[in-house]
Formats: sequence, C-alpha cells, structure tokens
Amino acid sequence: MAISETAEKNHDELFPNHQSTLKVTDPEMIEVFDNFAFDEVLSHGSLDSRRR
Repeated sequence: MAISETAEKNHDELFPNHQSTLKVTDPEMIEVFDNFAFDEVLSHGSLDSRRR
C-alpha cells in the first residue's frame, strides 16, 4: 500500500513543508493514517480546506 495522491495533496495543503519523523520510523502506520485521515475522511465532508 502507498499513500494516495489525494492524501498527499490534502496533507500538503493543510501542513505545508511538514516532514514527519514517524514516516521514517513507521512508514506503514503513516500510510494507513494518511490515507484514512487525508483521503477517506475528507471525501465524506463538504468543508473547504480553510474551514478544516
């Protein structure tokens, strides 16, 4: 599994220039978390990025 393009785009939009140290130590956990939090969850709402 890899981090989806949508998850990467949303993560970068909300947290520009953030380098996760957990991504280095536990990349599998970050793949699951980012895909859930920044792709699946956001696809069910209608808030724009400013309101999120």
